Amino acid sequence: MKDLEIAKKFLGMKIEYGNHGSIKIHQNQYIQLLFEHHGMQDCNPITTLLDISIKLSSITENEAPADPQEYASIVRGLTFTEYVTRPDIACAVGQLSQFLNNPSTTHMHASKQVLHHLQGTAMLGIMYRPPPLPLQEYSNANWAGDMDMR
Repeated sequence: MKDLEIAKKFLGMKIEYGNHGSIKIHQNQYIQLLFEHHGMQDCNPITTLLDISIKLSSITENEAPADPQEYASIVRGLTFTEYVTRPDIACAVGQLSQFLNNPSTTHMHASKQVLHHLQGTAMLGIMYRPPPLPLQEYSNANWAGDMDMR
C-alpha cells in the first residue's frame, strides 16, 4: 500500500480544499474534454439549459435525423457530469435521454445547448462544508409505553 497524500484529483473530478474544512468537487477538466471531443471548445456560454419555447418530442417525418452515435456520446458525457458533480442539469439530461434511439436535429441542438450552458458554468460543482454547530443527539425511548416495566 502506498500513501498518495491528500487527493486532488479522482476519476475526472478535481478536489479543492478550502478554509474551515470545506471541500469543493468539480469537473472543469472533464467538461473541457467534452467540448474538445465535440468540437465546441470555443462555444459561447449561455445562461439557460434548454429553450423553454421548444418542447422536445419524438422525431417527425418533417425533421432531419441526427447522428445517433454523436448524440449518444454527448448525452453520456452529460449524464456522467450530472451524476458526479452537477445535479442541476439532471432535468435537461433526463429529457435528452428519452430520444437516444432516434434523435433529430432538434434533439442534437438541445444537447449542444446544454454544453453551451456548461461552458459558462464549468467551475461549478458540489461544496461540502462542516456543520455550523456540533452534532447533537436526541432519543425518545418511550419507556412509558411499556405497560409491564414502566
